[in-house]
Amino acid sequence: MASKYGKIKLKFRLVLGVGVCFATIIIVYHNALAGKFHYDDYHSILYNPHVRNIGSIPVFFVDPTLFSADVDKAMYRPVLLVSYVVNYLFGGYDPTGYHIVNLGIHIVATILVFLLSLKLFCNKEAALVAMFCFGLHPLCSEPVNYISSRSESLAVLFCLASIYAYISARSFKIYILSYLLF
Repeated sequence: MASKYGKIKLKFRLVLGVGVCFATIIIVYHNALAGKFHYDDYHSILYNPHVRNIGSIPVFFVDPTLFSADVDKAMYRPVLLVSYVVNYLFGGYDPTGYHIVNLGIHIVATILVFLLSLKLFCNKEAALVAMFCFGLHPLCSEPVNYISSRSESLAVLFCLASIYAYISARSFKIYILSYLLF
């Protein structure tokens, strides 16, 4: 009976640690929600007619010139553009929605750091420390605060998901998923 109680207590502490980390991330980055568009946001979001049209999504995967209103700034980032289209569909040009998505991507990446650390270290405390370090590291503030840096957060998110899927794979399908995520 004591061992069940100990396991429940350990799980509660783990859930509490994860909850505290997420609450701290939200507290630290909540000021980003009031941010505005700036720098590259203008040519890649505000003045880019392609992110206003859901019909452009398939073309994003074959035409890098749709990345920006300025054809000279062409880049192949289709997943980023899809995320901008979804943002636009749900909130138009309200920057708060774009910042909420950036914060959400950062939180999901932080969860993946925790899961990956837990898998690699087999130590819950080390995984919590890794999660806190990643989630609150000052270098992560740019992708959360600057909308156009979402591409960096998405790259990290998909790389972490790919690595986690790869080391957790128990079937060939998961290996394929890992490859697709990468």
